[in-house]
Parts: sequence; C-alpha cells; structure tokens
Amino acid sequence: MIELYGDCASDPPLGATARTLATLRADDVVYGLGVLALERRAKTLGLAVRDSAAHAALATALARLEARVELVQVADAWPTVLAARSVARADELVLAAERARGAFGHQYLTIAGAVATPAVRAADPLATVVELVAGAGGALVEDWVAVAGGAPAGRLVERTTQARELGPLVLILPAGHQIVRRLRTPLADWLLRAASACEGCRVCSDACPQPLAPHEIVWTLSTLRDDGVELLRALACTGCGLCDAMCPSTLSPRALVVDVRDRLVHGNVKGHANGSVKGHLNANAAGLDLALLTLRLGLAPYDRPVDVSLR
Repeated sequence: MIELYGDCASDPPLGATARTLATLRADDVVYGLGVLALERRAKTLGLAVRDSAAHAALATALARLEARVELVQVADAWPTVLAARSVARADELVLAAERARGAFGHQYLTIAGAVATPAVRAADPLATVVELVAGAGGALVEDWVAVAGGAPAGRLVERTTQARELGPLVLILPAGHQIVRRLRTPLADWLLRAASACEGCRVCSDACPQPLAPHEIVWTLSTLRDDGVELLRALACTGCGLCDAMCPSTLSPRALVVDVRDRLVHGNVKGHANGSVKGHLNANAAGLDLALLTLRLGLAPYDRPVDVSLR
C-alpha cells in the first residue's frame, strides 16, 4: 500500500486549488512530496489526480525529476478516497517545497461562489475574507456569507477571518442559501428532526467512505434506544459531509456523527474492541459524481470558469 499520497484530486464543488497547483506548480508538488516523505519516513509515494491537464503536468514533472512516485487517476467524484498511511493536500505540498527553499508568504486558495470573478489566488496569509472578495471582483450580493472549506463539509467564518484559517477554498454565498441555512441549524434541531424524519433507510451509510454506519448512530441518538450500536465507529468519521448530500430526508447525519466523534476524542477515547477504525475504507462507496453533487448542493448557478493565474 502507498504510504504517503499527495492529494491533487480532492477539490470540493467549485474548488480548483488542487488541480491548479498540480498543473502550474507540478515541480513543486513533486518536490514537496519528497520533503514530506523524508519528514514522515514514507517510502512508497503516490499522487492522486482527476484533472487531465494536471495529470499531464505531473507526469512530465515526475519524468523530468526521475521521481519514483505512482501517479493515480481517480474518479471525478466526491470525496476522493485514498488508502494510505498519510495524505497531504496539493497546497501543503507546495508550501513544503517553498519551506525547504526558505521561501514563505502565500496561502493558496480558491475564492468562488457569489463573486464576480472566481479565482485561485496566492494570497497573503493575513488577508481577510473581505479583501479576498474584493480581489475576486466583489460579491454579487450584499448580504453574503463565507464558508471555509466549501460544501458539503465547510464551516461558517466571519468576514474578518484571515486566509491562513480558511483552507484551500472559501465559498461566498447569499445568507439565505440552503448551505448557509444548514450550517446555521443548531445541533439540537438536527436531533429533533432526526427523531421525526429519519427512516433508517441507510442511504447515508451506503455512501459513507468509512465503515461507520451513520444511519445506526443517528437512529440511536434520535430514539435513545440502546440496540448495541457501536458509537465508537464515529471515530472513523472524516466529516466529508457526503451523508448530508445524500440524505433523502434532508437531515444532517454529519452534524450528529461529528458531534459524537468530537466528544469521544475530547474524552480521549481511542479505537474499539477490534482495534482502530481509522484507515479502513468502504470498498462499495464510490463517492458522488462531482457534477451531480454540485447540483444537489444548489451550487450549479455558481459553477463558472475559474481564473487560475495564481496572482
């Protein structure tokens, strides 16, 4: 099994940071992978990619640098499931390469959604969301909200939040957008809704890239019935949010499972009776087609060309 993957494939809907860096900074992606491999003592390396231009650029860089790295083409789906001891995003690889050369000063991210010019930027880490929006030509609506990490697994952030705290995507949306409403819904409300609307259909579990059976956890929490469900499975949750996107009752299994996971982590609970659940993958979970996911999340109106000049 590959010990360290460089993830150049996991751009969420409307995101373009990973594929842009893999295309325009391919040498740095490969070099950064080598830097992290030495730090993490990984011997078998891989680069995951789904964009054809990024694949070509990385293949050229690997040949030129004579790097022994497996280049893996993955499906155009979310999330990108990678079986490895360690995974590093494309922006983390480029930053590792810059750090090794003694060069610092940029945060690589996509600003997209309700902005005039969606773009991938090499931003000042201290730049605020307001400044990033201005650099993208301004917001298309006055009452806008920023979602760090995008959808379906993002979080609401203030307009004064700095680029270094945003990750590789910040999504600008109208305050009334369905994603914003979901993120503003209190956990207690999700629990009440699950008690009345969860049908135990297991669609969320069939989609989950980890073997944690979220439908069982949601059912246990919402009914307060102890049917022997192993809540420690929640430790495997990556928080990707695919379960939310797939739920036919528009509930949020993610919110409930992530809360259980975080409580277990806070309580320093590790693994379960059969060993750690981390790293095990659901072989039947292929993810959701990215175009379909974009549509289901209500983001299709904002799916526009992205300026990838990295200015």
